[in-house]
Amino acid sequence: MPKKLKKHNRKIPRITVLLLMILGFISIYLYNYEKAEIEITEEITPEIDPSSLASSEQIYHFANDFGILSRLVRITNRNDFIEVALPVDENAVDLNYTNLKLTQFLTKLNWTQISGTEATNAQILTFNAPDNISYRFRLSYADRNVYPAIKPKIAIIVKGFGAFSQSELDRWLTQNNNICYAVIPINRISRNNHQRFLNSNFETLIEIPMEDTGHPFIPTPDYAIFGHMKDREVRKKLDHYYSLLQGAKGTITHRGGLITTDRRIMPIILTYIKQKNMYFVCDKAIETSIAFNLAQHMMLDSFEKTHTFIPSHYINDTNNTRLENDIKNLEKNPVIITLQRPDNETFEFVRKLIQAVNKTGHELVRISSL
Repeated sequence: MPKKLKKHNRKIPRITVLLLMILGFISIYLYNYEKAEIEITEEITPEIDPSSLASSEQIYHFANDFGILSRLVRITNRNDFIEVALPVDENAVDLNYTNLKLTQFLTKLNWTQISGTEATNAQILTFNAPDNISYRFRLSYADRNVYPAIKPKIAIIVKGFGAFSQSELDRWLTQNNNICYAVIPINRISRNNHQRFLNSNFETLIEIPMEDTGHPFIPTPDYAIFGHMKDREVRKKLDHYYSLLQGAKGTITHRGGLITTDRRIMPIILTYIKQKNMYFVCDKAIETSIAFNLAQHMMLDSFEKTHTFIPSHYINDTNNTRLENDIKNLEKNPVIITLQRPDNETFEFVRKLIQAVNKTGHELVRISSL
């Protein structure tokens, strides 16, 4: 009878097992460490604090953030000052807005403004840097074709929404979401309608009720701001408007509002708007209005209405030919269009207007994106 073969159990030494385990732990640790390093590198991109930069670097930082091509920025040492040329794209921004943003930027960094003057096709601003070196900024438009071509922008504001019924408001919620709606702060119905716009992702403005130039022949409602009011009464009105329409991104003046010419009340209104971090649109209808220029002087984000379309003028324009030509002839960029009454005619006209805007190659945007 054959002998059974013995099974040989080859045992791995304990020291070898221990070494393999240690190597395994080290490999896992190194892998996770490297992965964490990669993830941190990818996710964290610290922002540069402009206050930590030298004066010339702060200028380039502003130019980069504002969309000015760095190769166009010229910094030249003169005898008594340093000259800085900042050519901007006239199809993207105007000189007033560039002036506003540069002044805000430098003021936050403790630069001191000395003067500001108009020149031929340019604006000249003189500042002292924190190291007391004088800088003279020349803001101008760059030569054509220097900047890449961009679509001209159009913003549309439909005004006059107040205490509408829900059924009247429903159809306006079907319009393009880039249309902006200005709501008159009358009562809780205004507040509810305003909230419905917000819930449907529309941008809204507070249409500030003001004494009309034709008052008393054109009646002004008692919830408006009147020229005879005391300062505290004006602020109380503004508090009421804001409480009704919280969530509005901006404000717009009542067309024909006499208050836009008032040098006492307009600063109160604009100061309030600035404190609430809202933008301001001047629907200018009176040549003596000081509202827009004052807002610019106060460094408030502000815009001026470019054009008011009257829907009844385009009733027979079935192919939109006249409307498209009128849009093409609007030379400013951006263009801000206001429509005064949210009635049936205006509703249909907005649809035609959007079609025409798309046909002419413009881009329909919200005011807050300008």
